[in-house]
Amino acid sequence: MIKTNCNRRFKASTIVLLVLALSFVRQAHAQDSTKSIQDLSMNDEFSIEDLMNVKLTVASQSELTQWQTPSCVSVFTREDLDKTGARDLIDIIRLIPGFEFGADVSGAVGIGVRGNWGTEGKVLVLLDGMQMNENMYGSSQWIGRYDISQIDRIEVVRGAGYAYYNGFASLGVINIITKKGKDLNGVQLSANYGQLQNTMGRATGSVSGGFQHKDLDFSVHAYGGQLHRFAGNYSDNYGSTM
Repeated sequence: MIKTNCNRRFKASTIVLLVLALSFVRQAHAQDSTKSIQDLSMNDEFSIEDLMNVKLTVASQSELTQWQTPSCVSVFTREDLDKTGARDLIDIIRLIPGFEFGADVSGAVGIGVRGNWGTEGKVLVLLDGMQMNENMYGSSQWIGRYDISQIDRIEVVRGAGYAYYNGFASLGVINIITKKGKDLNGVQLSANYGQLQNTMGRATGSVSGGFQHKDLDFSVHAYGGQLHRFAGNYSDNYGSTM
């Protein structure tokens, strides 16, 4: 009887060890298959599991997959931006559920999140990790401020980001990452023109250049232009018209 019990214990322990070994192999395989978002190629085909394993940094100090990221995150890759045909960053952000824009003081355009007005320092905007909110009111400028052709991807935290960022991140974080030297590998020129009924709507131009040599990655971007939001006259709160 004692011998039989020992055999059963031996068999049980063997099964446990096999289960643990299989779990370890599966976890190692999952880690090996995890890619950084910079490694994505437009020619690759990805399953839902592959896409959920892409590493993000907008919600944590280290790269984590979407499964591990401690926030609800939306990501637009370069391919997504090309498919939308967007000419302005607002066209992209409006595709995210709960994000919308409206008029603020003196006709300025502000952002709202899930019905809450977020212009006064409640939505943090980053450009390559650099804060774009002004320090007095925490607001940020939108229309015509960013050239879509220079953007590599956009990561958006759809919720509070206090744990990692400053007090401007109470409703969300929008992280804009421009193209790096390895993405450009030369010079890129871009122009954009739009026409209203009787006047020019927008005329913008940009130039980007960069290269990668071993561990050195260098890139530079320039962007400028003119934008008319509407063709009519503007009247401010004091009755002045122009």
